[in-house]
Amino acid sequence: MYLATCGIGASRAEGLLQGLKAETDIREVVLMGCAGGLAPGLRFGDVVVASEVVDAATGEVLPVDPELSEKLHSLLPDSTRGLVACSAVVLKTSAEKRGLFESTGAVAVEMEAVPVLRAARALGLKAAVARWVLDDAAEDLGEPDFADLARRLAVIAEKIAGAAVKLIDG
Repeated sequence: MYLATCGIGASRAEGLLQGLKAETDIREVVLMGCAGGLAPGLRFGDVVVASEVVDAATGEVLPVDPELSEKLHSLLPDSTRGLVACSAVVLKTSAEKRGLFESTGAVAVEMEAVPVLRAARALGLKAAVARWVLDDAAEDLGEPDFADLARRLAVIAEKIAGAAVKLIDG
């Protein structure tokens, strides 16, 4: 198993995956990171395992590998399974989040899954997606409170590390 970080954005995620495939023998990809909550019941720190991913710009729905996703869901027993939206922009207001939830039915929104799933498919790799909620559906993102953001990201990073250990062990 290889652990790698890509940062925020489609081009970074896709480039990392192509580089790993060229330099390693990977066969599966599990994309983990942060998301904005869209479903009213999701709160900070909740984890969503994608059943599929919808491109927020085009409406295209991309599949995830069902077996790998089920394995991930079973390793994260408190996870929610659901459609995850991928957006090229951060949704900053509760109204934007509500609009995407109502138009797609997605429970969370993130920024890298579509290019990763497309690259994985092109490279013949199985792929799954798990995202931890950083901001819930009712939360408007105003001027960043960097201390609060750092605290939240530390909590999410710990949860991602725990999930990675479970994947390695499981």
